[in-house]
Amino acid sequence: MRPSEDGHLQDPTPMRGPYARSLLRLAESLVERHRSAPPREYVAAVYRALLGREPDESGLAYDARKIERGIGRANVVDCLLASAGFDAKHRAAAPVSTRSSSGP
Repeated sequence: MRPSEDGHLQDPTPMRGPYARSLLRLAESLVERHRSAPPREYVAAVYRALLGREPDESGLAYDARKIERGIGRANVVDCLLASAGFDAKHRAAAPVSTRSSSGP
């Protein structure tokens, strides 16, 4: 997912249907719900919500620094959604029709 010019997340993946829409709503709600949290708290909340685990110290520090340097919070969500960890945890659970790169 990538932030659009208006700051909302957009889904560039080939996934379609309710699973993809739910994922987009989850990502947007994470950004909004934790908008005022300190960077480290925000990153930890996103890791727990998307990966089901606490971040390791190096990942926590790296993502918190990105936020502190002005990279949008949506970028952290975007990177985790594109990660192998997220893919391994969630993509396999998506209905087969949403995992196909062809079709509507």
